[in-house]
Amino acid sequence: MDTFIFVMLSGVALLTAWVASKIMGFKEQIEDLENQFMTTTFSMLGKMAKADGVVSKATLVVVDQYMRNDLQFNEVRRNRAIKIFNDAKDSTVSFEQYAQQFYESFKEAKAIPQHMFQLLVRVASADGPISANRERLIASAVRIFQIDPYTHAQLRGFYFPGSASADSIDKHYAVLKCKPEDSIEEIKTKYRKLTMEYHPDRIQSKGLPEDFMKFSTQKFQEIQKAYETVKRERGF
Repeated sequence: MDTFIFVMLSGVALLTAWVASKIMGFKEQIEDLENQFMTTTFSMLGKMAKADGVVSKATLVVVDQYMRNDLQFNEVRRNRAIKIFNDAKDSTVSFEQYAQQFYESFKEAKAIPQHMFQLLVRVASADGPISANRERLIASAVRIFQIDPYTHAQLRGFYFPGSASADSIDKHYAVLKCKPEDSIEEIKTKYRKLTMEYHPDRIQSKGLPEDFMKFSTQKFQEIQKAYETVKRERGF
């Protein structure tokens, strides 16, 4: 009887240890993804910021806004991101290498590379028209992240000076990856696809970094607002 009880307890202990190892493994996976997101993101931003040799104040403001407003970093995480940013500016590792690392880590969630490309265009255009050096890095990002031509054109039009205002209907079509001439059915189809890609529950189920969860929620809300605006404008 004692032997039977010992075997039973040993089995429970082994099961408990196995479950704990799985939970720990999942936790470590999330931590690895968060570290990869932090390192590759701010390394790419560092390379983009110094593409012309000097980091402008306007560029630093955009990067700081991203940390504070988009990712809502506390001071500890912000200081860590700044260190990564500064270290990458003068490192021998290329922008393309960081971009490839980022893509390999997050390509299964298509929304993340698209978000990163938007951020890179936003930083690249901080000083106005994109320089030849920054243009080269944007072209690399288009290739590595597999950005479609329409998304590329819409983002450039939005961030360049003289583009449509932030409140214009064109912006809402761009958020939905649609064109004003698209049919109502095409708009609905693209809307449904985007809501699936950016839905916070779907992002959470993939065990992606908490930082991206915040962005995903904001993006999901932006998609909803854009769809409602286009619906009113088109009358459907």
